[in-house]
Amino acid sequence: RLGMAHCWFKKKNKEKAQACFKRVVDLEPNNVLALIGLGMIDLDVNDARKYKESAQLLSKAFELDNSHPMVLNFFANHFFHLHWVRTRKKQIADVPAQPSSYKQIIQLAAKSTTKAEDPQTRAEAFFQIGRAHHAAGEFDQAWQYYYQSVQQYPKLPLAQHALAQMYIHKREFTKAIQHLKAVLEVAPEDKDTLLLLGRLQLELGKDLEAAHVFEKVTKLFPGIEEGWLFLGFARRLDTSSSLSAYARGLKYLRENGRPVPPSLLNNSAALHHKAGFLDDAERLYFEALEMEDGSLSDFNENHLHMVYNLARLYEDQGQLEKAQQIYERILEKFPAYVECYMCLAKLAIKRQDKKQAAEWIETAIGVSANVGKSKAEPWLQLGDLYCETKEWNRAQDKYEHVIAKLDNKDPHALMGMGFLYLNCLQQVHANAKEMKEK
Repeated sequence: RLGMAHCWFKKKNKEKAQACFKRVVDLEPNNVLALIGLGMIDLDVNDARKYKESAQLLSKAFELDNSHPMVLNFFANHFFHLHWVRTRKKQIADVPAQPSSYKQIIQLAAKSTTKAEDPQTRAEAFFQIGRAHHAAGEFDQAWQYYYQSVQQYPKLPLAQHALAQMYIHKREFTKAIQHLKAVLEVAPEDKDTLLLLGRLQLELGKDLEAAHVFEKVTKLFPGIEEGWLFLGFARRLDTSSSLSAYARGLKYLRENGRPVPPSLLNNSAALHHKAGFLDDAERLYFEALEMEDGSLSDFNENHLHMVYNLARLYEDQGQLEKAQQIYERILEKFPAYVECYMCLAKLAIKRQDKKQAAEWIETAIGVSANVGKSKAEPWLQLGDLYCETKEWNRAQDKYEHVIAKLDNKDPHALMGMGFLYLNCLQQVHANAKEMKEK
């Protein structure tokens, strides 16, 4: 009977396995293996009453044999969750958890590693030890035991996921991704693993791969806002597709009663702006700004990007004076915000005030140098401006600075120098022809 019970359990036929285990217990109430098997069947059922019954059966098995590895693993897991609940209550009360709190868990699981005969049970024991160290903030020890767990039994998804978390802690995202993919081989529809995998791929700049992952999330869990929002970000270069995903994400966010982060509204506004839906963009920018308790006349560093975006929007709407006022207001509070100088220069060019434009760009160059963030754009724009005013030597000086000091392969600077050389050659030919005619 016991052998049949184990066979049915392996085949995942719980009803027949349970019937066989019960029959063995009826015939032999102190049969440890039958008590363990009967106790394990309902452990993964989300039912408090059944879990309590399982715990009672396993407690009896532990009394009869306190060295059985499966029972040791169960109690290590059971005590971990008890400690976790207590620790969370202490954290709320600002009482830090102590590593010694998990000593009993580590002892139980360590004993299991010496008694376990099969790799899966031993791997589960190593995982329990790793998780206890992890919860205690002992990350090096946690990594060591998670690693041993995966080596023992690579198909244990909890250990693979935990090892991925350790590599994320070390900012070794490529290795973390490998372990998350190992989780998905066993549990291909695990939502948390899919979301984490997609976020890491975004972190590594693998937008296309991330988009595929988030597409899967939205198909499996269409009412979960995270999948849609991350999909919108992954597709940000495809404005129409990104807008559609963001709209779905915002819809579910509000339907689920969750607060909408201002940064999300700002991103959505920027996409509307890029797509040319300027009125919608303006509304969203202001909504984001107001959520952060800011306004165009009263803003701080947290509001800076939103205020700057609104100025850009007014510039695109043709409200140039309004845009200029906002750029100047930003510079009053944040004089190192180089982008505003560049925008003011462009506005001056639109007014045909090239002298004023040059002054704004020269200021941008000086500010960039002072804050140690010298950028090519001001030098290039000033070079272009001097080309328009036919101040060839000054233009050459700006392009050469970019090539020599910032980026010797900058295509804009190289083209600018090419234009100057071509112009010089044409001038030489024109002068020669004029001399010949004389």
